[in-house]
Amino acid sequence: MRHAPTLATVATLAALAAGARGAAADPAVTRLFTAPTAWMTPGGALTASAALEQSVEYRGDGAVMVGYGLGGLASIELGADTEIRTCTQCSEPANARWFPRAAFRIGAREDAWFRGMPALALGLKNTFGAPGFGPFERPRVTEAYVVASRTVGRVRMHGGAMAIAAAFGDLELRPVLRPIAGFELRPPGLPRSTFVGDVAWTTRLEFEPEPSERRGPRLEMMVGGGARYQFFDWANIELGVRVPREEGLANGRVMVRLNGVWELSSPGKRRLELR
Repeated sequence: MRHAPTLATVATLAALAAGARGAAADPAVTRLFTAPTAWMTPGGALTASAALEQSVEYRGDGAVMVGYGLGGLASIELGADTEIRTCTQCSEPANARWFPRAAFRIGAREDAWFRGMPALALGLKNTFGAPGFGPFERPRVTEAYVVASRTVGRVRMHGGAMAIAAAFGDLELRPVLRPIAGFELRPPGLPRSTFVGDVAWTTRLEFEPEPSERRGPRLEMMVGGGARYQFFDWANIELGVRVPREEGLANGRVMVRLNGVWELSSPGKRRLELR
């Protein structure tokens, strides 16, 4: 059963490559609830994203990110989020902590090299300047991923793999490879609505008192599901639930996220628009 996630990822990638021809331009949303997509930010476009999360135990979690598209083939992002969680009593829900993050990605659009080719992206996301606190000195997390995305009818499919390395103090987690997958479904008759689901991984920094073995970084599966609504030409809102595997459905986190994409340098455009 340990090979099941890997086999599922291979099957997803095969389906992406075999899909029918997609739209001429990729969507501008570069992530699902947790998992990244291979869609690239339009060249010269400014992006902004703000999210809030709340659970029964905690509130005030979320993310704030801004980015810029470089020629339609790369993008950069800067901001902060609470994806990294910490615990000193790890039988209870982990605490979300705000960490500054920087991300860079390069990629190719659907059908860029041959007919039927999925969109491809290679990305890196890293903490920087993160202050230490309590036993969590010099915390750092690096995520590298490769993902393929393909439009098949009304479904956009995503699959790939992510390598995550993390450390704090003298405790270290060497790079661990995990599969990631997701989908976007546009129902007929609802052109502005999209149902979204994904499976990805986040990082927990654990430091229980001795003699516990839960001391050091470890990975946690995160499952998300919900919907996206395009309420303006240049912005959308996402409503969903993200469930950490370690904490279960009872401690799922309700998320609200706003995304905006403004094409600042497109020729002939006199106002900010989303492609």
